[in-house]
Amino acid sequence: MISLARLISNVLGITCLLAGTTVAARIPRLTRLLRWRVIAIVLFVVFVTLYVLLVDAPTRCWLGFHPGVTGATLEEAVIPTAVTILMAMGLVLFSALSWYLRHLPDWLAPLLRGARPLTVPGSIIVVCLILYRVFLGRNSDDNIWPLVLSSAIFLYLWWLTVRLFDLIFAWHRYTRHAVFQRYLSQMRREQKKTETQNGSQSSVATKSADLHARS
Repeated sequence: MISLARLISNVLGITCLLAGTTVAARIPRLTRLLRWRVIAIVLFVVFVTLYVLLVDAPTRCWLGFHPGVTGATLEEAVIPTAVTILMAMGLVLFSALSWYLRHLPDWLAPLLRGARPLTVPGSIIVVCLILYRVFLGRNSDDNIWPLVLSSAIFLYLWWLTVRLFDLIFAWHRYTRHAVFQRYLSQMRREQKKTETQNGSQSSVATKSADLHARS
């Protein structure tokens, strides 16, 4: 029986892994500034480190598709931990880079909008993990509906967290710090400058045409 302290530590560690993955995946889709992307990478490394420090070896083996879970040692948890971290990195890279894809097929384009580049692959990983664990250690009298229901609730709460993070980040950056207003002001100044230059060129051309006509 797992102790309460270890249970809390495992939950906090898994939460850190999800938080780091979410932040690192969503920030590149919300801003183009390099410093924010560096912050996202740093936060991902910090949260992954906390995951390794807080989660015990059996839980890391369970999450890393390792067949042996009960009584797993730290040495046995190295490869499953690496597998879990690589999956998180894959989610981050896919979600961040899918923003720049162009000329997508019609069936693929809806899957790369909003939070789906993060939540859809993440849901596939969760489903594969559940199926792996169910078929690996299921007995004939086991009831799996609580696992399915809890997984569905987890995926919904994760999707809700992603959307909430997007709203908070966009509000703080583009509304509270007036980035959007500054961008519009800059566009307005550039437009006025272009119109002034075009007007000057038009007046010069008109004067040249008048002089040519008089001569």
